Amino acid sequence: MGIGSILLVIVIVFGIGILVNIPIAKSRLEQEKKLLGDVKIIDTIPSTHIGGHPFIKSNSFVKLQTTNEDYIYIDVSIPGKVDKIKIPYTDIIECRYQTQENITKDVTVARLLTLGVFAFAFKKTNSSTKGYLILSYILDGVKVDCVFSANNTQKLNIFAFNINKTLILYKNGNMKPQIN
Repeated sequence: MGIGSILLVIVIVFGIGILVNIPIAKSRLEQEKKLLGDVKIIDTIPSTHIGGHPFIKSNSFVKLQTTNEDYIYIDVSIPGKVDKIKIPYTDIIECRYQTQENITKDVTVARLLTLGVFAFAFKKTNSSTKGYLILSYILDGVKVDCVFSANNTQKLNIFAFNINKTLILYKNGNMKPQIN
């Protein structure tokens, strides 16, 4: 088999891959339109779910999405299937951005139980600037603390700020999200 034949096979396989992907992409768009209806996605942040949500695997890729309605989405879609977890603003307790340095400096309950009062003397120190979004909300009557990380930590910080701004507006009686 010559180099020309190998190149032809590669081109054919690549072309078939593209043709197979087009219907999957169309199907995904149709599924998303059907799921969303008139709801518009305002902002999307690709991120990694570090842990905390009982129905999302740790270290899986998700998209955090704000909408023009009274909820946000955690998009856990996989190729060929659209799946979004809807979180109403009324269920959100807190949304905060923290750096890894802030998280590791905190004295945790586990460290306190392990080291007792000495946990305060042996605070962890770490100079990393990795950022995390911590979303606390009520899911079926139970408090859930989800932790997400993203490559764009500034955008993650702005996302947390916008969620908190909207939560304040909700508490003041403005029931429509005002996210930029």
